[in-house]
Amino acid sequence: MLHFRNPLIISLFLAGTLILTTHALYFQSIRVGYGDKIVKYDLATDSNQVIKRDFTGPLGVRLFDKAVMYKSSTLTEPIYFDFPELGSPSRRNYWLAITREVMQVNRFIRKFNLEDIQRAEALSKAVLGILRYSAVKEAFHIAPSHFKTTLTFSLAEKLPKGDMVLEALYNNYFQLLDTSLSHLATEPAVDKAPQTHSVPFSLYALSRMGFNLLKRKNETGKEISFCAVCVGVTKSLEAALQESFLYSERIEAARATVDQVKVEGLDANVALMQEILFSFIHAGKLIYSLTKWEDPLKSFLFLAFILYVIQR
Repeated sequence: MLHFRNPLIISLFLAGTLILTTHALYFQSIRVGYGDKIVKYDLATDSNQVIKRDFTGPLGVRLFDKAVMYKSSTLTEPIYFDFPELGSPSRRNYWLAITREVMQVNRFIRKFNLEDIQRAEALSKAVLGILRYSAVKEAFHIAPSHFKTTLTFSLAEKLPKGDMVLEALYNNYFQLLDTSLSHLATEPAVDKAPQTHSVPFSLYALSRMGFNLLKRKNETGKEISFCAVCVGVTKSLEAALQESFLYSERIEAARATVDQVKVEGLDANVALMQEILFSFIHAGKLIYSLTKWEDPLKSFLFLAFILYVIQR
């Protein structure tokens, strides 16, 4: 089972190790006397799970933006994972991103009822995206937000009309795996001659790294080769992506228009205030010059007017 480990986590005031697999999030406390108990948070079940960034601090005071909040219908209260570090919360952002990817790929699997080869390929795609994202983080010691595009299922979830993109991905890729590679899901027949099994790209790439998410019996003597199964049938997927991008451009244009209206409205309000205040400013300058007796005649007339008003 593939897993990612982070040894410096604080959860519910307990220091411990956080482990992420393709199906769950595990927390193992290193507190003396707490034992070796490992708490499992299942990411593969449909339990209204939510994971997002949050603030933590001493005595419950929300001061530092370095935590992750996880809640589901199986928990009585949310769980907070604190990632203590100096500077920006890059480690927290990294773990939040890869955990969301695992949640999204399992939601994709549940939504389209993926099994066997389809399920293994979906998980493999998610794992490859996480490995690429991890490589970027290790190379540059940061987790830049624009590199989150390697996380396929999280990206589709955030895109406008992302549900259409995921549906097109299923129809033009994963659905084809059910018929063309269904022999991989069953126990192969006993054969002394070497056999070759064709698998989709992501599963093949992981197998070349030494990982295999599709467990089969009697694999001895059988080689795995890459098989592309969706050549020439990706037009609907491309159309869904293009529609999503166009919709994104419309949203950006609408936001720019709103921002421009706000700016123009602000400029108009400032200009109106300047026109209103101009008369008061001019009157103030005139009164100040009269008090300085720069023009004795005007100052005398102004003084006489003030005395007349007071007398009345």
